[in-house]
Amino acid sequence: MRHCANLLRAKLTISLMLGAMAGGTVAGPIEDATAAYQRGDYATAMLIVKPLADQGDAVAQYRVGVMYSHGEGASQDYGEAVKWFRKAADQDYAPAQYNVGIMYQRGRGVSRDYGEAAKWFRKAADRGNADAQFNLGAMYRNGQGVSQNYAESFKWYQSAADRGYIKAQLAVASMYHAGQGVPQNDAEALKWFGKVADHGNADAQEMVGFMYLHGKGTPKDLVRAYMWFNLSASLGGKDAEKYRDQTAYIMTPEQLAEAQKMARDWKPQASPVARGDDEVTPLPMATIGNPPSQRGVPMKIDGGVFVVPVEINGIMTLDFAVDSGAAYVSLPADVFYALKRTGTVKDTDVMGQRTYVLADGTKSQSASFTLKSLSVGNVVVENVKANVMPAKGSLLLGQSFLERFKSWSIDNTKHELLLEPQ
Repeated sequence: MRHCANLLRAKLTISLMLGAMAGGTVAGPIEDATAAYQRGDYATAMLIVKPLADQGDAVAQYRVGVMYSHGEGASQDYGEAVKWFRKAADQDYAPAQYNVGIMYQRGRGVSRDYGEAAKWFRKAADRGNADAQFNLGAMYRNGQGVSQNYAESFKWYQSAADRGYIKAQLAVASMYHAGQGVPQNDAEALKWFGKVADHGNADAQEMVGFMYLHGKGTPKDLVRAYMWFNLSASLGGKDAEKYRDQTAYIMTPEQLAEAQKMARDWKPQASPVARGDDEVTPLPMATIGNPPSQRGVPMKIDGGVFVVPVEINGIMTLDFAVDSGAAYVSLPADVFYALKRTGTVKDTDVMGQRTYVLADGTKSQSASFTLKSLSVGNVVVENVKANVMPAKGSLLLGQSFLERFKSWSIDNTKHELLLEPQ
């Protein structure tokens, strides 16, 4: 009997994972359950799996929990779902442990408890469950249910990324790019952004294009930058069309033709998420992080002040303090003259003199000019008005930059500058 039960469990799991087989002959109860589930007859499917669950089969218990959580074959009942997930989870069945974590994270069938969610995600993550590894990484990154720990976050993201989990690969790329939990490394960031871009992710494609355009982690390559911007634009990348057209402006006709051909010839790679052999589709994952419209840019502390790295005119990156009280972006004189020496600030960019008031009330004159671009994270703002301050002055990100966004704020918990484009 034990052998038969194991055989039924294996057949049930494979059937519910892969769906009904095309063609073939219905030859038994598991095949009947699969056929019923696929045609939407969940009541019949429940009648078949419930006895196995009652007998203690962990996979069947997990499936009953999923059906209760979705209202399939029974009225939706999160309390019952949690009960059956716990039965399977207590037998160390990783997908059920992950879903117990989800129920605590969302407060479904139990009181919301991020600490309990993290505990169950860890149990599943330790058993190699990629969904749990990703969620645990997100909780450590955001300090939700656990103390914020970027190194621990990166460890779990990396584990999921190595199993082919696309969202985790994107997180690994962003942490390498920002230097969160690992030393900042543009080459590694580009490698992981590239993996995600190869699967047709528009945001990753835009980021890869940005890195090729500015030579981040790779030699500058306008052809590849255009190709990735073009692909991202075709998939709805928010700023990709603008970046593509700006890149085209500085390309030769031959480069443009090559880039367009590369974009036409490109084919996305398949992107299955690596899962355990006996895992069925889990509950939807709870989203953690910024609203989709916001771009979070990691900040760091320098001398007790939060600063954010800003790339100026595409040639140098310096740390700026965010100062909403400053009307304009401010650069010390030595930075201004360095920009002039590189040719990225010309005499025609200088607009004249402007009077500003110092903290002690005294007035002073400074040159005002236009910066071609300021890049914060993967957000680029062009034609930004700026002031030249004394050589010992601070780098300030003032209103001439901040007002170009629909809204902006600082997340003191995650130490991020949040920018919402217009």
